[in-house]
Amino acid sequence: MRKLFAILAIAAMFAVNSACADIILYGGEDPAKVGIKMGAWGSGYAVKDTKHALLGSNAIKVHSQSLYAGGRMDFTKPVTVPAAKEKDSRYLTFSLFFANTKQVNPAAGTVYAYEVEPYTISVASRIRFLFISADGKCVDYTADPQPVDPDDNWMKVSVPLAKFAGMGDFRLARLIMFCDEPNGDFFIGAITLTDDKEPIIVEPLDSQVIAVMDELFFVARAQAGCSNLDYSWDFDSSDGITRDASGTVARKFFTKGGNYTVTLTVTDKNKIKDPVKVTTVIEVNE
Repeated sequence: MRKLFAILAIAAMFAVNSACADIILYGGEDPAKVGIKMGAWGSGYAVKDTKHALLGSNAIKVHSQSLYAGGRMDFTKPVTVPAAKEKDSRYLTFSLFFANTKQVNPAAGTVYAYEVEPYTISVASRIRFLFISADGKCVDYTADPQPVDPDDNWMKVSVPLAKFAGMGDFRLARLIMFCDEPNGDFFIGAITLTDDKEPIIVEPLDSQVIAVMDELFFVARAQAGCSNLDYSWDFDSSDGITRDASGTVARKFFTKGGNYTVTLTVTDKNKIKDPVKVTTVIEVNE
């Protein structure tokens, strides 16, 4: 007998703190008219695009060959990134459109495929940002792409201002962007400065009584504003192993009877927000 054990606990990839208005640093203007010069970095390049606008009439197309060959944007009038602290709640948020995407169904090939909603991500699995100031300071940050917004097919990728901590006001003179997809094209529709004080919120886990070798299917969900989250599952608090599975979806068969304490830990990958743990007890009958 198989049972679905769905835990509603999940990453709201596109949510921001509604009490704090975003400051738009780039909003679809003609790059040349707002002092942005574009060019190549290695075998990649950046150019103006008019087919993938999000806010205005334009976007910036970045063609990347690797995490070391991408597009360059030079600001003729450096943009000030305000001084930040180690636990700063602000983020530089990029609205990105990827030319190549794929659909992910975490439960594909199982009897639960129709019960777990699929989502769309980019073929590129890593995005790299290189921020260079007018006085030669550098911030290098690599992020995971997020699922695309089903309403408009854009995704939000946020760079925490905490990465600029200790540098004072950072006068951004050059921004270089890359992705790890060879011949990968993506488009910048907007760049905003967002203040996100939303904590990680995880819904409680339900207890359940099952039989030995019943399949438990976990679908993790949480809400955390701009944060990029890590999901860690511990299926038995007494065995000394604290990370039995990771990701938003996990499956488990219990081979012996007993009571098992299951723990889901949701962590901010940038360690800005406090982690959250939720637990439940699964009773397994012989």
